[in-house]
Amino acid sequence: MNENEKPLAKREHDYLKFYRIVSTYYRIKHNLEQSELDMLLFLYSEPYFDYENFKEYEQIMPWDNQRFSNLKKMGFIETIRHRTGSHRSVYRISRKGRYMIASMYKTLEGEIDISLHRVLNPMVRVNNSYRDKVYINAIKLMRRKVSAHRQRGKDEDDEPTDPTQRQ
Repeated sequence: MNENEKPLAKREHDYLKFYRIVSTYYRIKHNLEQSELDMLLFLYSEPYFDYENFKEYEQIMPWDNQRFSNLKKMGFIETIRHRTGSHRSVYRISRKGRYMIASMYKTLEGEIDISLHRVLNPMVRVNNSYRDKVYINAIKLMRRKVSAHRQRGKDEDDEPTDPTQRQ
């Protein structure tokens, strides 16, 4: 570092540093396309939506006329109210979908780890691809960095904030 360069400030939130690793893991684990995962992330904060809401956001994604029905068939979207007369059908992210997205957020925040056990992680199998091997190494790196970050945070939490409490 040059003497003119200032060190970067410590980042309070660094959620997206490992987004690609985490999103790839959850896509493979749940057999989702990237656009399907993106749609679920968008809809996660919506308590309810109709098909028109779904189509509005879908316009910025690659064309796939089966996306909505695929997400319903896989159990990520559930019907809350069926169409009756002039009332539209109403949907929401299913419990399965909410749990998956919440787990993804917790993984990004470092609260839970991605397992390296072959029963729990489809990327860890006997005949895995080169891509899977690369991602396994990336997961290991992520786990080390998150663990070190947790340890630094724990050390900082152990320090008393009141100077009179120090011994």
